[in-house]
Amino acid sequence: MANYTVLIETGDSRDGIWQALAPAENTSSDDSAVEVAAWVAANRNVADGDHWRVRVWSGTDADTGTTPAAEYTGADLALDELCGNRDRAAGLDARRDELVRKLMAMEPTVPRAEIAKAARVSEPRLYQIRDGR
Repeated sequence: MANYTVLIETGDSRDGIWQALAPAENTSSDDSAVEVAAWVAANRNVADGDHWRVRVWSGTDADTGTTPAAEYTGADLALDELCGNRDRAAGLDARRDELVRKLMAMEPTVPRAEIAKAARVSEPRLYQIRDGR
């Protein structure tokens, strides 16, 4: 198990002025410094807005004036969320396409216009989806 020093700061990267929200804390974890920083950012109410960062140093009572082993910012959290949303959207698109193909095979029982409306695509797009394009 590794020991880390964790510091949460608020400020603005554009002007380089950062202020600690509380004294640095020591923690132990089987995770890497990067994973600890990401976990702290995701599981604590870090700060209002996106102008914050979580910095992690290896060892207890590390010198917080040195370069940290890991840093995680509000921008990193937003990027991770965007990637997760993109991945979920891709999965939903694949499921939509699967259902469109299934319903297209049921035509004329289920009219094309109804399928297009439910999928929120045009009727020509239904054929593209059906044909894997």
